[in-house]
Amino acid sequence: MLDNLKDDLALHLDAYTMGYIRDLDREKITQLAAKLDFPFDWSLESQTATVASSHPERVPPRTAMQVQAAALLNRYGQRATLFILDKAREFARQHNKKLLIVLNQTTDMGRSGPRDDQEILDYLVKQKFDYFDMNAISLREYQNAKTALSYGDYEKQYQVNGFGHYNPLGNHHFAYSIKDTIVKWLDPKPIPYQQPDAQAV
Repeated sequence: MLDNLKDDLALHLDAYTMGYIRDLDREKITQLAAKLDFPFDWSLESQTATVASSHPERVPPRTAMQVQAAALLNRYGQRATLFILDKAREFARQHNKKLLIVLNQTTDMGRSGPRDDQEILDYLVKQKFDYFDMNAISLREYQNAKTALSYGDYEKQYQVNGFGHYNPLGNHHFAYSIKDTIVKWLDPKPIPYQQPDAQAV
């Protein structure tokens, strides 16, 4: 594993962000930041004060340098995803297949500011990909619930032990949300959806 991962800059950034390692490879990170047009400020290394994350139960307080490393990692991940999207679309085209991109738990909809996956979402729209955005559906459901709970606490009902993977209720919520998008693609449609009263299914 060491041989395969020792040069993985994404892993290094993540490990640094989570506090598992204390140093970053200055030369390689500087090169990566330049390629991604990301202004990386090495002077932040001297700042030791920490700030609490929006999810203190799973993300410890971070220094300004760790926050910056996390932002660079996010940019890196999104740019890699754009590359993969183009490859997936070309593969589907070559094999006469349809491609649907599903955005699910790709961003924290409970915090203010731009979405973590905004660059990907913008690219999907600009390049006319077929996509399904479960994040937006979850936020809309939360807003319609008019609950006093925070968005994060509201979403816990759908997650195993309140975090991460969907529990049975979450799987049902996701399946029912994406159902109509899938049915529109199918030809022929499943028998229940071939009936005049298919909207009642």
